[in-house]
Amino acid sequence: MEESKKNCDFCGKNYLNSTAEDSFGRLERTLSYTAANTFKYDHWHTLIVSRNHDTLHLTEDEIGDMFELAKEWFQKAYAIEQTYTCPEMIWDAMPKSGASQMHTHLQVSLGFDIYYGNIERIRQGARLYAQINNGRNYFNDYLYVHQALGLTIPIGNVHIIAHLTPIKDLEIMIVGEKLEKDFYKALHLIFRTFVDDLNEYSFSFGMHLPPMVR
Repeated sequence: MEESKKNCDFCGKNYLNSTAEDSFGRLERTLSYTAANTFKYDHWHTLIVSRNHDTLHLTEDEIGDMFELAKEWFQKAYAIEQTYTCPEMIWDAMPKSGASQMHTHLQVSLGFDIYYGNIERIRQGARLYAQINNGRNYFNDYLYVHQALGLTIPIGNVHIIAHLTPIKDLEIMIVGEKLEKDFYKALHLIFRTFVDDLNEYSFSFGMHLPPMVR
């Protein structure tokens, strides 16, 4: 990890010369900043970069700062083009998970009208579930089932779920109504469990937020 810091484009002030800005400029916070993605996979797509190079030792505050900045970026992009309404994030840590840089960064994008892949399938499935079950909320019922089986951990207003239908091994889900401090606490707890207890140093993380307009 220390070796990778030596010529890192994202460390210190290097990013000011080695990364691009979005069309509305660069957003910065105390612990993170944005950098326009060179290889965009959507019209609105950027990087949220932590000022801490070492993903394996992020603090809860550093995690929260990145997500707070992501929320700011979503609002900025949406204010410019309101046809782009579907916010998503992807976080690959370490090369084994597909990360192109060792330095802590996550990908954020605002999709046009629909989400990507499995997330959109879940959203459409939740709508159908409500239609055929007298308006019941799919996500609430999903949570209730896992609570009944003892597969959840509540952290304030969010829930960590060891869910029944994982795509990959060691898959964990966090469900909550808002992206706020309880979510950051839960995510930090999962990171520390993976790194400190399970000796897992590489991970992939995906998340979607509600549409900018419901």
